[in-house]
Amino acid sequence: MTWLADLRLPAATSSLRTIRLLVGSVGSTVELAVDELEGLQMGAAECAALLMDGVADGAVLTLEVHGHDEAVEVRGSVETDHAAVEIDELALLVLRGTVDEHELHPGPGRRSFSVRKQRRG
Repeated sequence: MTWLADLRLPAATSSLRTIRLLVGSVGSTVELAVDELEGLQMGAAECAALLMDGVADGAVLTLEVHGHDEAVEVRGSVETDHAAVEIDELALLVLRGTVDEHELHPGPGRRSFSVRKQRRG
């Protein structure tokens, strides 16, 4: 079965909880193990937080969560007039430890990310 959820949220840290809930809901339909699910939630929230850094009030984060077969992919983007955000090594270490694949495009202009977690076993 395939699940697809699209959501537009304020590009603010107050939206991170909603992102984690949505990712968790779709991830549970693919039957990710608890640790896999938590890793995906953490990775998606970390990427979203990076993209939202320094954006103007009223900016919108577009989020797509796609659950299919044995994997979940999360994509997010935000439009901004601000400079590219710097991605530090700690954020990259978090991503490497929590998701199977990730891409970050820190701007300038459109910032975007994608993370993917494959179900094990």
